[in-house]
Amino acid sequence: MITIERTNYAFARVDASSDEWKAIGIMVRYAESIYDQTELRYRLMCKEEECRTCIQDVISMLDVEGDPPIELIHRRAIHTILCCIREMDSFDVPSMDAVLKSTIIDQVRQYHTADIFDDEKASDEQIECWTQELCSKGS
Repeated sequence: MITIERTNYAFARVDASSDEWKAIGIMVRYAESIYDQTELRYRLMCKEEECRTCIQDVISMLDVEGDPPIELIHRRAIHTILCCIREMDSFDVPSMDAVLKSTIIDQVRQYHTADIFDDEKASDEQIECWTQELCSKGS
C-alpha cells in the first residue's frame, strides 16, 4: 500500500512495498521516455522547457534513495511522481504487469499535491514547528 504523508513544510514521506516502489520507478522512467506523447508539460510544477529535466531529477532521486520509506521528498518531486503515474493510465508500460500498473494508479488517485501540503490540514503545532525549522535554517 502506497502512503504519502507530509513531514514538514515542503517535504513528505513516501512508503510503499519494494514491488510498488520498483513499479513507480518504471512508470516515471517510461513517462520520461515518451514525454512528447504525454500531457506532462501542462501538468508539472515547472516551466514547460524545464519539465523533462524535472522528471529526470526525480528519476535520479529514485535511483539514489533506495527502498522506501523515503523520508524527505520535496513537494515538487511528489507532484512529478503523481503526475507521471496518472499519465501512464493512457499507455501500456513495457515490462510491467497491467494489473500492477492499474493497482498503482488506483492507489495514487487519492493523493493530490495541494491536499498533501494543505496548511489547513496541519495542526497549529505542526505549522509552528515547521516555521521554527525554517527560521533556524535561515539564521
